[in-house]
This record gives sequence, C-alpha cells and structure tokens, in this order.
Amino acid sequence: MRKKGKLVDKGRRCLQVGDQIREEISRVVRLHLNDPRVPPLTITDVRLVPDFLSAKVFFVPFACSIDVERRSEISAALNSASGFIRSHLYQVLRIKNVPALTFFYDDLFDRASHISSLIDKAIASS
Repeated sequence: MRKKGKLVDKGRRCLQVGDQIREEISRVVRLHLNDPRVPPLTITDVRLVPDFLSAKVFFVPFACSIDVERRSEISAALNSASGFIRSHLYQVLRIKNVPALTFFYDDLFDRASHISSLIDKAIASS
C-alpha cells in the first residue's frame, strides 16, 4: 500500500517539474535564444521520464501552417540549443539533475483540425 502512495507522489512530482520546465523553456526560447532558425513558438508539453534524466519537449510555432521540412529544421535547431537551454534551467530551477531535452513538433493541433474537417464533411454529406 505504501508503494502505491510513493508512485502517485512521484507521478505528481513529475507533472509539477514538467510544468516548471515547460514555463522556463518558453521563457528561455523567447528571451535568450537568438537562432534565426527558431521562429516564435509555444512549448505545449514536457513529458519527463520518472527518473528525471530525460524529457520530451513538444512545441508549436505561431505560424499556422509549416511544412515537414521546416518542422524538422526547427526541431534540429532546438535540439542543438538544448545544452544552452539546460544551463538556464539549472540556474533557475535549482534541481539536482536537469533532464536531457529532446524537442518534437506537436502535431496534436494538426490532428484535431483534420478530425474536425472530417466531421464537417460527414455532416455536410448527410
């Protein structure tokens, strides 16, 4: 029974730290990252592994539609700046181990838009 409580606490801690990391990455990218390959963007989610050694960071550019090649370019630029971003996180968050960061384009909004258009087509055809 005790172990279950620890797992719940660890999961809650993972979410809390993930939210803090998301907010700080957003701030660092907006204020300190001067890479012309990185447009204005939103960090939508940070998924930490339970041991906090690595994190998947999901982003969406403000530009509504970008092609796959551009998404890859932005991901590569963010991944190459991950050491810089981690050093800022270490200074601000004061956690023992700042996780390794890997950046991914968040296609959730694209998928939601696609599903919405399919629903609209189904309604229009009925």
